[in-house]
Amino acid sequence: MNPSHGNRRFIAVVAVAIFATAALQGDAWGSKVSPSEQTGRILLSGGQDVLWIVRRGQGETANKFDLIIRRPGGKWRTLRRFSGNPAAIVAWDRRLNVVSGGKDPNTSVFSLSSDEGMPLRDDQPKPGFDRGEMKNPPAAICPAPPLGRSNFPGFIAVVPHERDKLSTATTASQPDRKQSGLTILQTVEGQWKPLSSIDNIPGAVGARISAAAAGNWVYVLLVGAGETTRLLAWDASNDKSTWKNVALPDNPRQPLIVSVLQNQPVLVTTVPAGSTTTSPATLGENSKLPKRTRIGLSIHELQADKIADSPHSIEYRDRDKPQPLFLPGSSIPQGCSLGKASESKLVLFWRENKSYRLALVELNGEVIKNEEVEELLKTAPMFETREIIDYFLLAIPALLLVFIVFGRRKGPISPMILPARFIPATIPKRIVAIIIDWVPFSLLGLLATRVVRPDLTMEDITAAIMARDSNIPFEPVLCMLIALMVWVIYGSIMESRFGATLGKMAMRIEVTSADGTRPTIRQAILRNLIRPIELSWPILIVTMAIPLLTRTHQRLGDIMARTVVIEKLRSPNSDDSQKAGEEPPDEKE
Repeated sequence: MNPSHGNRRFIAVVAVAIFATAALQGDAWGSKVSPSEQTGRILLSGGQDVLWIVRRGQGETANKFDLIIRRPGGKWRTLRRFSGNPAAIVAWDRRLNVVSGGKDPNTSVFSLSSDEGMPLRDDQPKPGFDRGEMKNPPAAICPAPPLGRSNFPGFIAVVPHERDKLSTATTASQPDRKQSGLTILQTVEGQWKPLSSIDNIPGAVGARISAAAAGNWVYVLLVGAGETTRLLAWDASNDKSTWKNVALPDNPRQPLIVSVLQNQPVLVTTVPAGSTTTSPATLGENSKLPKRTRIGLSIHELQADKIADSPHSIEYRDRDKPQPLFLPGSSIPQGCSLGKASESKLVLFWRENKSYRLALVELNGEVIKNEEVEELLKTAPMFETREIIDYFLLAIPALLLVFIVFGRRKGPISPMILPARFIPATIPKRIVAIIIDWVPFSLLGLLATRVVRPDLTMEDITAAIMARDSNIPFEPVLCMLIALMVWVIYGSIMESRFGATLGKMAMRIEVTSADGTRPTIRQAILRNLIRPIELSWPILIVTMAIPLLTRTHQRLGDIMARTVVIEKLRSPNSDDSQKAGEEPPDEKE
């Protein structure tokens, strides 16, 4: 068979294998996430200087979630993908406490290790507060000053419960009906401990709940509890105090959330935009929603168990004129406080048209920032960073198997004996040659990463490439893997065409076959394709020892391809030790 024809057949088989692998993994890099798919999947919390968004998975990723974070003045960053099904979250400083759902809820703590907000200190969060008396997942968690049995600031959790209520006409084995209520827990010495309870609240299970604590007062808002919305207040400094119903604003105002801004407890309400409103302005540019589908917002200050008069309408300035902030009526805004206690702002987050928007609001209702959160609409990869590396390393042996099965030469394999005039290249020279060849491609991969993700720091890129954190964005790893494959292709072409790469030429070494001829394209691809596996950890420990144990300093790729790296041969005319007219020494066969 014609050797060139065999090489073409071999290259064709390899190309088919590569394209087949790419086709099988083509849909694995992620899919576009639409706002409609995000409904009910978002949790929001703000610390002293970090805003956290938790995006819960659904379907096949129901037990996964992403963290989307940003510091004031910084850029959004996404950490993917953690295991768990968060029920509620609460932030404090640079730490986020995540309480999972299920029958046995547990608390995990995520900590940021740099001012830029990335990366996390570990691949997975650390254990948080002990479950203690928390039997069911909470519906809301909020920071709290020292209350009850705790002498230190901590957290308060609101846990809905539903118990059997027995009437006089029934027996214990025949419950008459269900009675729902709330259990209020607080953190005491690293455990969730009971603080108070509220019974006989119809619809507490399933209601949209928010909580706030300031001074000695604790507030719980239940939206959609039974047929009404309720705001409950409790004086924690008085042991004999009971929960009180706070009189809510008259219709059409509807309570949205309770929070704490600048140490002041507040209630945020919505109100439908009046039909007499002219030129209503929204944060969504060129909005075409009719007026009747828009809602405005107001901030009410809470004073003990009463709501202060004169709420602050949430407005922004347009050419120094206040304009009400209107949101689509179909959206259900979420909110939290962000910043230090004495300087905290209100963060409003909602869905509008085909995007998500966020506004930062002062206590007096002035909107100081509004923007679209594009990070929530970006493609979410299905694989973690470390999984991408694993799949890549699994694809290399598959291609090697194709080489061995379909590209092997026919006939018996003779023992490999290096001709006497060939001198194996020293290991230091080979290492320097590899560095010379790899540096340009590694710089190319870093440059591509900076173009694709300019927001990533070198610390982020290094952590991703070294696979220290599986939640670092995958773009740096993908760019470096592409650079690695280009490096493999470059080495294969150069060694089959010239017998050496530029690095080997600089070190005056070259690659030769067992019979002293230049390596074929098959041999060149085989010895270069196995290099990524040789350089992977912890296989590197073994592969680095192989050249030290072989007589001709062959590495694993050389052994499989039947090649040797030798010192570059000098022509007979330039050899001073060889006299004119002498025959070159015989080769050992």
